[in-house]
Amino acid sequence: MVRQVTLPSSLKSLVKLVVVSLFVLSILAIPPNGTVTAQQQQPLTLQAFSFRIVKAPVPVNSDAVGPSDVLSGKRGWRFDLQNTDGSPVPVTNATIRVESSLNPTLFPDIVSFPAIESTASLAPGQTLAGPRMENSNLPASFTPGYAASRAMNPMLVPPGGGSQTVTVRVRPVYPRYDYPRAHIVVGIAGDVTSTSNPDLSAGETLDMSPTPPSNGAVWMLHGAKIGKDYVFTAVLQVNNGSVNPLLHKPIVTVEMTSHRGVPLDNIPGRSIITNDADLQGRIIYSVNEESGVWHRIVDDYFVVEFAQIAREMPPVNVRVDIKPGSDPNSINLNQKGLVAVAILTVSPGQATPQFPVIDATSLNPQNIRIMDAADHRPGIFPNGAAPVRSATEDVDGDGDLDLVLHFETQDLVDKGLFDKDTTRARVYGPAGPGVPPTRVTGTDSVNIVGR
Repeated sequence: MVRQVTLPSSLKSLVKLVVVSLFVLSILAIPPNGTVTAQQQQPLTLQAFSFRIVKAPVPVNSDAVGPSDVLSGKRGWRFDLQNTDGSPVPVTNATIRVESSLNPTLFPDIVSFPAIESTASLAPGQTLAGPRMENSNLPASFTPGYAASRAMNPMLVPPGGGSQTVTVRVRPVYPRYDYPRAHIVVGIAGDVTSTSNPDLSAGETLDMSPTPPSNGAVWMLHGAKIGKDYVFTAVLQVNNGSVNPLLHKPIVTVEMTSHRGVPLDNIPGRSIITNDADLQGRIIYSVNEESGVWHRIVDDYFVVEFAQIAREMPPVNVRVDIKPGSDPNSINLNQKGLVAVAILTVSPGQATPQFPVIDATSLNPQNIRIMDAADHRPGIFPNGAAPVRSATEDVDGDGDLDLVLHFETQDLVDKGLFDKDTTRARVYGPAGPGVPPTRVTGTDSVNIVGR
C-alpha cells in the first residue's frame, strides 16, 4: 500500500510516533545525490530504504543509560520504496518483497514469507511502505553508542496536580554516528505546555511535532555531532487526583541512526536487492520501468525506551515520642518554653508492618512540622510549627541515635495549631537524603493545659 509520510497527531503510542517520525525525516531528508531539489529536473530516480531497528527498555529503576551499556530488547525492520520528488513520471507495479528463513510467527503482522507489499502506481514524491515488520519477538542485544538520561523536576507531583519539567539529555559517543545524516529523535509523552530546544550552534537543524500545547512532543535533530550534549526540555501538566504526592516519570523514547556505509549506487534497471544476515534473507525492490536508477540506503536504528511511572506515595509511619520521659505528655499553652519531640530510629530488628525501617537522623529537621493530629485543613502543613533547634541522641535506649526536635509553645499558640480540645499531635514532613520514603508522619498523645 502507498503510505503518506505524515506524522501522527496523537502520542497514544509514543514509541510508534518516534519510530515513524524518524522514518519520515529519513525519507524526506535524503536527496539521492545530496543536492537535488524539487525544482531540478532529474531522471526517474528510485530509493530503496532498509531500516534495521533494535530497541530495548531502560531498567525500570534507572533514569540513564550509557553508551556501552548492554541492553536486551527486540529487533525489527521497515522497508520503503520511494519515487523521488524530482522524478518525471509515476512508476507502475512498485513492489517490496521480503524473503526470510525466519519463522513468520516471530512477527505479529506477518503471515508467511515471502511477505509482499505492492501498488499499481507510485507517483513522484510517494512512498510505498513494505510489509510491517517493525515489531517482532526476535531478541536483540546491543549497546546504544550514546548516553541518554531523563530528569524530572519536581519528581513528586502534589495532590491536585501541577507542572513538571522533564529534561532529556543525549550525547552521541560511538564513531558509528559520525556522519552528516546522523539523527537524534527524542519523544516525551504527556500533556506538554511548552518546550525548549537544544543548542544548534554547530550547524544542526531541528524539526518538531506537534507544536505545544500538545499531547506529547517529538524533536528530530539532524546532523548530530559526536561528543556534544543535546538538551531537550518539556514542561508537562500532570494530573494527580489522590490525597498523596504522585511519583511521576513520563515515557521518554530516544533514537539515533547509524548509516551502514552502503553506497548510493545509481544502479539502473527494474529492481535492486538488499541482503540482510540478521533477517536471514533479502529484500527485493522492483518496478516495471527500466529507465530509472536506484539508490540504496541502509540505516541502523538504536532505540531506548524509558518507561512511565505514576505511583501514589503515601506517607510512612514513624514512631514519635512527645516530651520523652513524661507521662502524660502535658503541654501548658499559657507558658512560654520548648516542647521536645523525638522521632525514633527503627532498625531492621525492630521493624513492623506499621513502623518500617527508618534512620531518623537522616531526616532534615527543618522540613518537619508539628500540628494537631485532628486538623485536616487543606494547606495546613506549610503553616505548621517548625522546630527551633534539633539534636541526635539515643532517646529510647536501644543503641540507635534518634532525632529530637524542639518547638516553641508560643508558636503553637500563635498559629492556632493546638487548643484545649487537642488530644494527639502529629509530626509530618518530607524525608531527608538517603531515605526511601517520600514523607514521614507520626502521632503521639498530648495533655493540653491552659487556654
